[in-house]
Amino acid sequence: SEGDETIVVDISSVTNATEDGTQQASLTLEDAGAPAVSLSCTPDSVSEDGGEIICTLSLSKTTPAKVIVEMAYSGTATAGTDYSARGGYRRVFKPYRTSNSWTITGKSDSDTSEGDETIVVDISSVTNATEDGTQQASLTLEDVGAATVSLACTPDSASESGGEIICTLTLSKTTAETVTIEMAYSGTATAGTDYSGNTTTHTISAGGTSSSWTIKGESDSDTSEGDETIVVDIS
Repeated sequence: SEGDETIVVDISSVTNATEDGTQQASLTLEDAGAPAVSLSCTPDSVSEDGGEIICTLSLSKTTPAKVIVEMAYSGTATAGTDYSARGGYRRVFKPYRTSNSWTITGKSDSDTSEGDETIVVDISSVTNATEDGTQQASLTLEDVGAATVSLACTPDSASESGGEIICTLTLSKTTAETVTIEMAYSGTATAGTDYSGNTTTHTISAGGTSSSWTIKGESDSDTSEGDETIVVDIS
C-alpha cells in the first residue's frame, strides 16, 4: 500500500572540477502492488426488445497474474426473463491483459404493463487485483409495450363471380409470443352463400409480422339482390 516512491540523486561535492549549476535527477520506483479494477457500461439505457449494453472491466496496469472478477446483478429487471448477460458473471483476465468485455441483451416478455426496468451491475469480488473504490453501473431497460395489430383488405370491391379480396393482419413489431387474432364477419352478404374465406382464427408465429387470407365471391341464383357488403372486423 506504499504507492510509488521517489529517488532524488544529487551531486554533493566535486574535487578538481565544478558542478554545472545544480545537477539533480528525480527518479520513480513504481509500486508493484495489485492493479485496480474499474467498470463501465454503455449505453446506460436500451430497449427491452433486443437492446444491447456493452460492459467493460478495466485494469489500471498489467500484471503477470490471472485476475478473476465475480459480478452481481440486481434491480427490478429479472435476469433470464428480462435480459441475458451471457458470460457476464465471472470474468477472467489473462496475464498482461487490461480489458474484458461482455454484452447484456434485453429480452421482450408478455408483460405489457411493467414499464421501464432497471439493472444494477456490481463487482462482488476480485482475485489478484483490487476494486477501484465502489464500481457499479445502473442501467435501464425501456419498456416497448405490446405489438399492435392492423387490418388491410385489397381491393375493397370485387365481382361476386369468383372475385378475390386479400386480407392481411400486420403486427407493428415482432414478438417472442404467438399472436392469435379472432375475426368477425357481417354485412349484407352471407358467408358460405355469397362468399367464402370467412376464416375466424388467424395466428402470427413468434418472430413473424403478418398473416393473410383470401375472401372469394360466389355467384348465386338471385339476380336482383344488387351489390352486397362484407364487413371484416377484429373481434
